[in-house]
Amino acid sequence: MKPFFGGRYDKCVADDGFSFAIIESNATSGKELQLIFADGAHFLKDVTALKRTDQGMEIHVEEDGLSIHASLVFGPLHPLSKPVMGPFRHFKMQCNHAVYSMFHSVKGTFLHNGILHEFHDGYGYAEGDYGTSFPEGYVWFNSSGKDYGVTFAYATIPFGLIRFHGLLAFIKTEKGEWRLTTYTGARVLSCSKNCIVVKKGKYRLEITPSFREGHALKAPAEGAMKRLIKENLAVSSHVVFKKGKEVILEKDDPLSSMEFMMEEKE
Repeated sequence: MKPFFGGRYDKCVADDGFSFAIIESNATSGKELQLIFADGAHFLKDVTALKRTDQGMEIHVEEDGLSIHASLVFGPLHPLSKPVMGPFRHFKMQCNHAVYSMFHSVKGTFLHNGILHEFHDGYGYAEGDYGTSFPEGYVWFNSSGKDYGVTFAYATIPFGLIRFHGLLAFIKTEKGEWRLTTYTGARVLSCSKNCIVVKKGKYRLEITPSFREGHALKAPAEGAMKRLIKENLAVSSHVVFKKGKEVILEKDDPLSSMEFMMEEKE
């Protein structure tokens, strides 16, 4: 059997600011289910603890001092209008990316170790990856809210006999959608733990995160979930997206998600 992996990532934020992400993956090495919170991450023994549809999810966990009983319903998803990989979707890539929803409403309850978090006016984000391995070096950032989503991915990509830095950046609001990517001619001017700048023509995306080290998660390497990466689910950030002097989107987000697994580019 050739090495493979496929996974989906869902993040949800409750009315009180509580947030979590659940990562479901299937690889050559088997199925994995992981939960991450602002204060830690868990590798679940019971991979059937999650029941999910496009309309929501249920999670029931009772193991190793972790008790979770959640029932959540999603509102209409807001996917991107075209596949995120662009022309690269026609090639055999080490890692392929997909975005299922840049933002959507979330309603329901999440009972976490006896503490109830309510989602009357919550929101969520959903994406996925598939291929054989995560890139050797990469940066991933996401900020979302009730009516917007910003996601940024920058990685070292093996492509035949060469390697290049690939960029995927997307901004979506209720008023429009924009993509700043390698295949649309966008460039990364800066990529450090506290400053990310992307430019494409008159468009400029500036992300200023207050980066802090995250919590360990499993990631794929040649079809096996054996690599450890780190993600922080509660990074404060300031995001500005402009066309010339016109500000299209400006947000402060105390609950951005971020992984930084490469050398900084100043």
